[in-house]
Amino acid sequence: CANKCPNLELSISRSRVEPNRGMALDFSGVPDDIVGWVEGLKPRFKDALEEQRKSIEENPQKQPFKSKYTARAVLKELLKECEIKLDGTEEAISRDDTVFSFISGTIAILALHLGVNFVEAEETPEGELYFVRAAGLLEGVKLHPRYCNAYTRVLSQQGIVWSNRNDHQKALDKLVEAEAAYVSFTKQHRTDQGCEEKDQVVPWLATELIPASPPAECWADFERTHTHTTYFLAQCYGHLEQPQRSAEYCQITLRRQFEAKEYVVLDWAVNCAALSQYYLGQVDYTTSAHCLLCASKVAMGAETVGEEEKQDKISQINRCWIKYALNLLQEPAKARSGATACAVEFGVEITDDARAAIPSEGPRNFVEAKAIFQMGQTHIRSALKILTLDGHVTDHIEVLQDQSRLYQALVPFVDDVDSKCKLHKRRLDMLLSVVTELNPQYFLAVVRQLQFEIAETYHEMMSLKRTKYSDSNPPDSHATAKINKLGMQCIRWFTAFQDSTRENVSKEIPKDLEDTVERPFLVAKFTSARIYSQLLVSDPSQYADNMKKCEEGYSWCVKYVDDHPNCKCFQEEYPLCKEMAAMLPAKVARELHALKTNLL
Repeated sequence: CANKCPNLELSISRSRVEPNRGMALDFSGVPDDIVGWVEGLKPRFKDALEEQRKSIEENPQKQPFKSKYTARAVLKELLKECEIKLDGTEEAISRDDTVFSFISGTIAILALHLGVNFVEAEETPEGELYFVRAAGLLEGVKLHPRYCNAYTRVLSQQGIVWSNRNDHQKALDKLVEAEAAYVSFTKQHRTDQGCEEKDQVVPWLATELIPASPPAECWADFERTHTHTTYFLAQCYGHLEQPQRSAEYCQITLRRQFEAKEYVVLDWAVNCAALSQYYLGQVDYTTSAHCLLCASKVAMGAETVGEEEKQDKISQINRCWIKYALNLLQEPAKARSGATACAVEFGVEITDDARAAIPSEGPRNFVEAKAIFQMGQTHIRSALKILTLDGHVTDHIEVLQDQSRLYQALVPFVDDVDSKCKLHKRRLDMLLSVVTELNPQYFLAVVRQLQFEIAETYHEMMSLKRTKYSDSNPPDSHATAKINKLGMQCIRWFTAFQDSTRENVSKEIPKDLEDTVERPFLVAKFTSARIYSQLLVSDPSQYADNMKKCEEGYSWCVKYVDDHPNCKCFQEEYPLCKEMAAMLPAKVARELHALKTNLL
């Protein structure tokens, strides 16, 4: 049959001059007995599709694809009958090839559904053969009303097959073809919708051999098919590392779903919130905020059925809001240039007051920073009500880390040192409350993250406290003890982080650090060495001991990098480490002599 495809194209080419109109499409040229014969296939075809739509849950547990096999048998039977009928009309083709075209088109539609059947039954290679056959038969008639919907479906299915094989470029090629066919057909016939029904050119349903549905339903199904195409285009562009194109098709898909009112409320809201994160990365806060506002408004309409699932989806949206607040709080203040145009539209009605309530520019002062901070805190509290430590360990910790960074981002907007330290103390209280609750055996990566952040926080507090004093204004004994305590706590937690890398048997630090911990380990070693040199001591022996540890830390870093030529993650700090390791012995000797002299 595939070899006769040119005849099919010839027949349809003629029909474009006299396009089939209305629901009683013009079958002139096709004998009534042939039309009646195809009409007679409809009941079995309809039953097969209904059987094919049954979910795995509707089948016996030990026969999950029973309904697929039942439908397959009927579809194969129908396909065989069409092939026999086609063979029986060969003598008449020389006089009128519309009979051949009509039956061949029916074969293509059946092949499409057989392909879907095999793929859904996890027999993809066989399903692909049917898709290839259907695509070959329909290629030349892709803009004909009877076949345009089926053609775009075939190409979309082929795109899905190639995407599942991780050949995303081939998948993209198929999906782009499907989109082009949709655009061409709608451009040519969408204006017909204003005509009387009998004069409209409509795309047939791919699930009907003879049209029986009203034009509105036919167009809705065609649009639904294209929405699936845009959805998979978004996925393909994402896999091909074209984030801008992926975001564009995500927005198109969400808009089409919303306008057609064909979407699962919470899934739509979560996807819209996820799209906001792309625009956040593009520093387009206006568009990111619009996505989040739309996501939150749509999510409010979700039913309470499946409360656990609803809470999970709501927490995902809250976490997107948290990222928005955190990024905006960290955004440098810029000259205000008025409202920025939103780059997307979904059809969700958002009031001007709702838009105005969401900051979309980096803060210039503490008041603006506090407003963003409080917005983030609101969503953090909502998220933590759902993502409890008992049952959502990783998610709970990630939200706490975002909360810690939110406090950290507020610090630059606070003037006095003590207030800055209080914000850091809030961070420590949060992080310390959970790190001791986690078993490193099961949550090693999370524990390491917390240990490192706790150490960094102590270091920031120590650095802040040191800024209050100078040679002309030295700290008193109480302040000295406080600075040294903060420094030692920093070293303690950096040491805990480094100890987490020790080998199970030898308990030694590995000679070759894992890529994921190599830089953090070197930074921890480097920072600890610096802190030892910054501790405030008057006892010469204690000073000598601290400086020895300082030198050992710098030397360890230098030796590790020298022994690992491929280590590129420490290039910025390496020269300083090398310089300090070389000069410290002489410097320590001089300072130690001066210290002893002063004591005398």
